[in-house]
Amino acid sequence: MGSMSAALRWPRPQLEDELAKAISEGRSVAEQIHANSGSGNGVELRGRWLAWSERTETLLDRAFETTGFLTSGPRGDFTAPAVPIMDLRLIAASEIPDERLSDLERIILEQVRVLAALAERLDLFEVPNEQQPSQTGKPPSPATHPSSWSTGTT
Repeated sequence: MGSMSAALRWPRPQLEDELAKAISEGRSVAEQIHANSGSGNGVELRGRWLAWSERTETLLDRAFETTGFLTSGPRGDFTAPAVPIMDLRLIAASEIPDERLSDLERIILEQVRVLAALAERLDLFEVPNEQQPSQTGKPPSPATHPSSWSTGTT
């Protein structure tokens, strides 16, 4: 996917910690779904899944600066496995049918795998300090155009 056109906005150690939390929480959500499959707890499970998924998407949006018009970045890599269950986000009823819980569990585990793979390659998203986006998530100001540089002659 397009994640190689992205750069870290946050310090790498901070993002490593946040990704570790997201991975742990995703595994916990998947385990809870597995343990409660067929129990009729679809409302609670849907809420927990959505909270984890939305927090993780926000984390990835804020932690990476993507470039290019069609670049999806790490967030796109994370959300891609969930395309087959997007209807579960949109359903009017807030309960996930029991027959769909195994699909949700499988997809969450794939999203956890994507996050773990991302965590292992964070060094590839680092840019030199002079080109690094600011910690607020805003890109650095553009460099002065070479035509305005002094040539040293007067």
